[in-house]
Order: sequence, then C-alpha cells, then structure tokens
Amino acid sequence: MGSAAVVPMIWLPGVLRSRPHRLDAASRRANEPIVIGRQVAVLRIFAAVSWLVPLLLLGVIAMQTWKLEVEELDSRVTSTLTILLEETQKVFENQEMALNWIDDRTKNLSWTEIERSREFFQFAKKLADDSPYIDTVFLADAAGDVRATSSRFPMDRVVSVADRDYFLEAKSEPTGVHVGESIKGKLNGHVAFRVSRRRSSTNNAFDGIVAVALSPSYIEKFFANIGGSASDAICLMRTDGTILVSNFDGLVDGALPTDNPCTSLIRAGDVNRNGSVSTRDGTTRMGGSRQVRGYPLVVGYAVDLRTVRDEWLESLALFGAAAVMSSLVLFGLSVAALRIARGEQRAIGAWQEEVEQRRRIEAEMRQASKMEALGRMAGGIAHHFNNLLPAMSGLLQVTLSDVPPDSAAAKRLGRILEAVAQGQRLVRNILVFSRRQVMSHERVAISAVIEGALALSEGTLPSNIKVVTRFGYRGDVVADGSQLMEVFMNLISNATHAIGGKGGAIELATEAATIDAETALHFGVKPGEFVRVVCRDNGVGMSSDVIERAFDPFFTTKHVGEGTGLGLAIVHGIVTGLGGSIRVESTPGSGSSFSLYLPLAGNIEAGSIAA
Repeated sequence: MGSAAVVPMIWLPGVLRSRPHRLDAASRRANEPIVIGRQVAVLRIFAAVSWLVPLLLLGVIAMQTWKLEVEELDSRVTSTLTILLEETQKVFENQEMALNWIDDRTKNLSWTEIERSREFFQFAKKLADDSPYIDTVFLADAAGDVRATSSRFPMDRVVSVADRDYFLEAKSEPTGVHVGESIKGKLNGHVAFRVSRRRSSTNNAFDGIVAVALSPSYIEKFFANIGGSASDAICLMRTDGTILVSNFDGLVDGALPTDNPCTSLIRAGDVNRNGSVSTRDGTTRMGGSRQVRGYPLVVGYAVDLRTVRDEWLESLALFGAAAVMSSLVLFGLSVAALRIARGEQRAIGAWQEEVEQRRRIEAEMRQASKMEALGRMAGGIAHHFNNLLPAMSGLLQVTLSDVPPDSAAAKRLGRILEAVAQGQRLVRNILVFSRRQVMSHERVAISAVIEGALALSEGTLPSNIKVVTRFGYRGDVVADGSQLMEVFMNLISNATHAIGGKGGAIELATEAATIDAETALHFGVKPGEFVRVVCRDNGVGMSSDVIERAFDPFFTTKHVGEGTGLGLAIVHGIVTGLGGSIRVESTPGSGSSFSLYLPLAGNIEAGSIAA
C-alpha cells in the first residue's frame, strides 16, 4: 500500500480535526515531512508487529501443544499400563489357581503314585493343551528331581531343577507363588519362565514343588497388539529387575540383554515425563511401571519420544506457515472470535449444567410424586376394602355355621373364606406400601432380623443357591421386627427368582454409614448415622427401565401367577416408613444390588417414627 493512499485515511482527518483553520502552502510543506515520517514509523512498526505477533503466537502455541502432547502421552502410557496390569494380573491369578488345582489333585498321593498315574498325566496334559500360555506342567520332589510332567509319560530320564531359582525360593519360603527367570527348559529346551509353589504336606515340611512353565509367546502377542509403535518398549519383569518378556529385541541364549530399554522402567515407578535414554539404541522414551498385586512382578511400558516429536513438529510446521501468512487484522479477528466462542462455550456449558441439574431434580420429584400418588390411591382403595372384607368374612363364617359341615355348600363357603383371607393379606400389603398401616416400633438387632429371615426362607431356597452373610455392623435399629423381617424375606425371594435355575449366590452384608446433608437431600432422609444393608445377587440383572418401575405396586417381571408385584413395593413402603432409603444398582446379566439405609437406634427414640 503506498503512502499517498495511507496519509489521507490515517492522518488527514486527525490533522483537520486538530487544526480547523485554513493552512497556507508553507505550513503544509513544513508539516509534510513530519506527517510522512510518522506514517513511515507507524508502517514499520505495523510491518514488524505483523511478523512478530504470529511468531510469538506460534511460540506460545508450540509450548501449549507440546504440553498437550506430553499430557496425552502421559494418559496413553497410564491407560496402557492399566491394561497391561489387568491382563498380567489375570494371567497369574489363573496360574495360581491352576497350581492349587494340581496340588489338590495330588495332595493325597505319594511321589510313586504320581509318577505312575496316567490319569494325572492326562489331566496335566489337558491343562497345558487348553491353556494359551502354559507350555508345561510338572512336579518336582524335595530333592529337585522332576517326577511328573505334562510333556511325557512315563519319565524316561532324570531331570533335576534343584539349581533353579523358582525351586530354591519355594524351598526357603513356605508360602506364596514364586516366579523364575526366563530360561531354556531342561526337558524340552523351550524358553519359558516357571511359576511354582510348595506342594502341600501333612507336617508342613518341604515335599517338593508344583510348577507350570509359561511360554512368553502369548504375552508377546498381547504386547504386539497393545503397542502403538514398533519402537515402543513393553516388558514384564520381576521386582529384582530380571526381565521375563519384552517386545524389544529378542532373547539371546535364553536371556534378555542387560541394556534392554525395559530395564530402566522398573526404576521409573510412575510415569516419568522427562524420559530416559536407552543405552541399547540411544532412544529417549517416556514410560513407567506398575507392580502386579500379590506377585513379585512389574509391568513396564515406554513410548518413543521421537515419534511423538516428529508428529508434533509436522503439525507445528503447517500451523506456522499458516500463521506467518496471516495478517494482523485476521489475527485480531481470530482472537476476538476465539474469545467470543470461549465465552459462549462457558455460557452454554453453565446453561447445560443448570438444565441437567434441573432435569435430575424434576425426575426425582416426579418419581417421588408418582410413588406418593400410587400410595394414596392404593391406600384409599385398600382402606375401603379393609372395611368390607371383615364384614364379608364374618357373614361367611356365620353362614358356614348354619349349613351342614360336610355339605357341598360348606366346601364352597370355605373356599370363599380362603379367597377373602387372601384378599385381606393383599390389602394388608397394600396398606404397608402406602404406609397407612400403623407399625409398632422397638429396638431390634439388625443381624438377628436378617438371620430370622434367612431361617424362614431356608425351606424355599433351592439347593443350588448359596447365601453368604457378612455382618460388619450388629447394632440396633428402631423398627417393627416382623415387618423388617418381611423386607429381607422379599429381597431374598426377589434375588432367588433373579438367579433362577442356573444357581448362584446371595450375599447379605451390613455396615455402618454416615449420610451428610447433601447426600441426605438426594436420598430423601435426614442426615445422621445409618446402617447400610446390602442384598446382592448374581442373577439376570435389570435394565434401566425395569429399575425405574421396580418399586411400583403390581409391577412384576415374573410370569402370570408367579407373583403379585407387591414384594418390592412393600420393601419400599416399610423402609421409607422407617425414615430410611433404598438404592438399586443393576446391570443386565451381572446381577443386582439393593442397598437399604436404616437410621440407627442411637439417633431415634423407639416409637418416634411416623408410620
């Protein structure tokens, strides 16, 4: 842009405003150098700023994007370590289970019987063949001689493992699982690491080991699938630094190189953001390690920073080129637009949070209103029926006394009386749900009520369902003992139906709980000390739609004729009538968990709860 076009636009209006009187030719000529000089200075500053600002912006963006890259890499390393840890934990828990299984099969057998048992050989061979990571199963006696193995039967030569580290550790340490170094086996020459434990003996004396040899190939394949780049280092190590499996470099004569990149990970512990340089290939990697719970093992994962840096530089170069080509006006507009967008985003976020909170409150209010309305309606109907049914029962009994006992009319009247009695029980349940039935309140031991409910339910429980109780709290609550017992019987019945014929377990547990003011508002109770009773099963579970209607009266997922749909409604009515709350957690196919919160007797005087 030429100065002739700039001067009138930028400076002439200001000059005219500052000097409204008429300028003569001499004055104009005298002022022209000053005006032009100022224009040039401003243009130079503008030109410098037009390049400096994008470069400064590029520098800031470079630092921020690198920080984000490191944070993303940190998250990637952390998540990968978590996956590695879970998979390794599962593998070694399975191996420990297999060792215990083998020990149980051979516990009462002598070494001679084990050595000659074709049945045990077939069992061990099947165990090794069915497992993707077991190479060999073997047993060695107290002298270290292998007496039985899954790879051959009978043993055709003497093989000693008395010098192996996993044997020596099992011999010196009476408990636990021991992991040996990755080394070639004496039986088949396969490279593997062994997991061993002591063989059980009657006098707890050392009587040899039970061991499995794990092939590194399964874990190596898993490493290959989870690793992002070929230069990433993933490994499984012992806590003493011995590397068992690594995806970086191969085994050399049955052992990993001492300068393998994984060796530095055991020292890193948590994720090391500064990175460490491998002596093997000079590559800087960022990684960390996690110890496997219950085992002397560590999993490690490290990412090659060169790959991350190259990707960052590539994206930064494109952005830098675009930034240099941008003008100051466009940059200013983009900053303004960004600020506006951020302000709008914050406003929208606050609005969405407010709307979500309002929706949650409205949903809870709708649920509470629905339950209250259902309770009022059902209670009103049940109240009228409760007035009619006793009169019907009395008249039927009088009529029954007027007819011959063995007549057909007497039998029909008897069946009518039974139906009236069933109606009275149904009305009583509805009144309990609607909290119109007056409940007596006294101090009762929560553990005694649960045990009583289990005793009454024992005759109806199928033999394939096991009930487990864990009483972390045995104190008192203020309640009607019989109705509280009915709560637990309904929960047990509900769990039994959910488990069905497949078999499973029902767990009843108690623990003390403190509910603060915020949680109490969400639960619909008063803050204070509570006992939390959990009834957990491994049945079919419930969907969110079923959970939403679980406590509605007459709602049931059972077949016609198998239930009235009042069980959980009664539970809800009794628990809320005691000033408590009930929460449900369930996933289809994974079972359900009902948590009852009942106020402790120490905070409530007997009889002070409104029915």
